Amino acid sequence: MASNKMDASDSAEPPRLMGFLSLEELLRWVVAGVLAIISWVAVYYPKPVHGFVALMQIERLLFMLTTGVVLGSLIYAVHRSLVHPLTIALLTQILRKTGHVQYECKELLPFWVSKYEQEFQGRWWQRKHGLATGPLREWAAQIHFLYCAAWALLLIRLFGSHFMLALYGRVQASPSLECLLAPSALCLALIAFYSNLRMIDMEAKLAAMDNEAEQALANKGGRM
Repeated sequence: MASNKMDASDSAEPPRLMGFLSLEELLRWVVAGVLAIISWVAVYYPKPVHGFVALMQIERLLFMLTTGVVLGSLIYAVHRSLVHPLTIALLTQILRKTGHVQYECKELLPFWVSKYEQEFQGRWWQRKHGLATGPLREWAAQIHFLYCAAWALLLIRLFGSHFMLALYGRVQASPSLECLLAPSALCLALIAFYSNLRMIDMEAKLAAMDNEAEQALANKGGRM
């Protein structure tokens, strides 16, 4: 009974904020865009303090939040569609060479449904076999947030001054903050990459344990 309760709680839908967004969805789709807006104002606004005070006006605040949501969703969509398949292919190749997963190279081609996605991602979506999908979903959301935050900072570093010049006609960047954007993006990307590697390894171990439990149950049923 206890194990059934645990499985049910693990696979239950996460609580939603404001009735329609969960914390995981905020991390994936929204927070990176808001981070980009905050970084843009802090680094490139002629007077950052005045910029943040101006953002407190309800009209500008709503506009910036809407922009952050749209930008965050766009960053996540591009990341998930183009970058994530390449990252997964690279990570699974690393784990294959270290003996943590048993795949052939042809089974890990990016932009196709790889064997990894069939075996692990499919279990998430179906919420079967007793895998702890809840904690894994939370972990995945954190990883995607780190990736998207890195892309957001890199985007601001490359185009922030151009956006500011187009909107306000002048740019007065903070050199001390501007020089931190690219290293911060790199650090976040490396942290996300390492955490993603550990997560795939964890998925492989959970799947192996799950398969062993299913096999033992099948053998027990066969004897009966």
